[in-house]
Amino acid sequence: MQTTNDMPIELVPSFETFGIIKFQINPHYYPGGIWWKDEEDGTLNEHFGESRKRRIDEYHQYNEKPVIGLYEGSFLRCDDTGIELLGNKAVIIRKNQDMLIIEENQKLNYDLSTR
Repeated sequence: MQTTNDMPIELVPSFETFGIIKFQINPHYYPGGIWWKDEEDGTLNEHFGESRKRRIDEYHQYNEKPVIGLYEGSFLRCDDTGIELLGNKAVIIRKNQDMLIIEENQKLNYDLSTR
């Protein structure tokens, strides 16, 4: 919940969750910059707003939990044996560490370590 890409309209009373998983999920993760098309002349322009990586870096200034950034179309299937990434790839981002790209069908443990 804390790595959301949407700003709340109202201040939520708490960011507490059920604690089922020990990491944050960042859906619709995209590693690159964002571009927008001008409707009048059709030119592409770079959007200089905040990127997903920057938002996650800001989260890690105050939090230790790792984040899994799910690329568009990816999802996690969880069971008693662990987690399986399906649909597309993902990236695991840990505070002060290099990002780890995870490919589709990769099996993970619940601490986001690979098997």
